[in-house]
Amino acid sequence: MQVKFNLIHQERWDLLMNKALALCFGLIAVSGCVTEKVVYRNSPSVTPSVVTQQPIEKAVNLREGMSESEVISVLGTPITRDFQGKGSALQWCKTGGVTSLFPLDRYVIGFFYDGKLVGVRNYQGRLEDHGDCSILYQQIEWTPSDRVINYKFKPK
Repeated sequence: MQVKFNLIHQERWDLLMNKALALCFGLIAVSGCVTEKVVYRNSPSVTPSVVTQQPIEKAVNLREGMSESEVISVLGTPITRDFQGKGSALQWCKTGGVTSLFPLDRYVIGFFYDGKLVGVRNYQGRLEDHGDCSILYQQIEWTPSDRVINYKFKPK
């Protein structure tokens, strides 16, 4: 009697384990179909296939008094344009790379007043920022100046 009970008990146990194993494989297969890829922000291993590489080195060719369209013809389409009143600021950038000579993103800002170039500034991105420079640029802060500068242009 004891042998018959153990045999029946073993058969039930084997059947139960086979069902549990089949259920586990089924759940794994289904979960693989619905799981989304997780991308973490600022992950250095996730890089876009195309990064912004504008010719910011050509900023040395810019001259005071150039129009926005003349500056755009030198540097290309800006990544952003901010304006307030008669003032505007256009930004261009070049994404840095780990293996490049310049690992940090580099930016050029052209400041315009009444459609004419009045100043150019540049800055670099931060080392802890990862990604394309066109989304990591600094916002222009339009704060009142502590001094007034009058620009006069001679007609050509």
